[in-house]
Amino acid sequence: MFISIAGLYILLNADFVSAAQILIYVGAVNVLILFAIMLVNKTEAFKPLPRRWIRKVSTAFVALALFALLATMVLQTHWPVDLTLQPPASSVELIGEHFFSDYLLPFELASILLLMALVGAVVLARRETIIGEETAIVGEEPPPVLQLPERPREPIA
Repeated sequence: MFISIAGLYILLNADFVSAAQILIYVGAVNVLILFAIMLVNKTEAFKPLPRRWIRKVSTAFVALALFALLATMVLQTHWPVDLTLQPPASSVELIGEHFFSDYLLPFELASILLLMALVGAVVLARRETIIGEETAIVGEEPPPVLQLPERPREPIA
């Protein structure tokens, strides 16, 4: 879905926004979602919900109402097409100039914020593997250290 939205940006002659869509959302956010799912590791037994059919019917009603609203809007809107317009030039250079002149401070602050989030994610992910006096659980033995079995030695003749 993220890549198809980037394709729509290409059709709108927004090449930089399309590249940013692929780099940021497909690369970073998708990986962030996967890491969040992997780090949570919450297991819960399945419990059937009472009167589940009410939720299904209300969801279907809302989805059909939204579809009807969007279809009505598309069919009743006048879509003028001007074939004399020329597509604009690439906006990558203009955005780069603004990033490194007018918006340099927010750009750098965003990079520092992302770095802090990355370090925080690493600390949260490694917290369970670091065993020390302050994190040791009283009454439990630490898990055994994994070791590779030794290769059988041949007698020296």
